[in-house]
Amino acid sequence: MKCPNGSESVFSNGPWAEIIVIKNCPCSDGKSRTVSRLKQPNTAFSIPGVVYVNGKTVTGFVTCNEDGYKFLAYSYRKNGHLLP
Repeated sequence: MKCPNGSESVFSNGPWAEIIVIKNCPCSDGKSRTVSRLKQPNTAFSIPGVVYVNGKTVTGFVTCNEDGYKFLAYSYRKNGHLLP
């Protein structure tokens, strides 16, 4: 599913169709990255995931609004300082 901000979600096959990756997801530094390793949503509004910044993994979560998906990093976790 393509969103207005350019992000695109890719779903798994099968009857439950979970989101497995989000392409071109905007991050807090203004760059679009692929969010992978998506896990079970921990709330109704966020999905934990991982992006790569300069070859390092940055954990955080994906949220969604009317424009599309957006990745927000956990600043207190390892490599959280790589995204403002």
